[in-house]
Amino acid sequence: MAKRLSLPQGTLKNWVYATRQGKLGEVGKNQKPLTALEMELARVKRELAELVALPE
Repeated sequence: MAKRLSLPQGTLKNWVYATRQGKLGEVGKNQKPLTALEMELARVKRELAELVALPE
């Protein structure tokens, strides 16, 4: 499922664990916001991963 969502498997696992503990709302509260450049880099990396995964 994580791959279909373009997420690291560990991230999804942490979210599921937090949900079971009733603490999903606390996840990421201490994380600083991404800059525009960081968001663009993440988008390009996702697109590249999707293109690499396509069958030839």
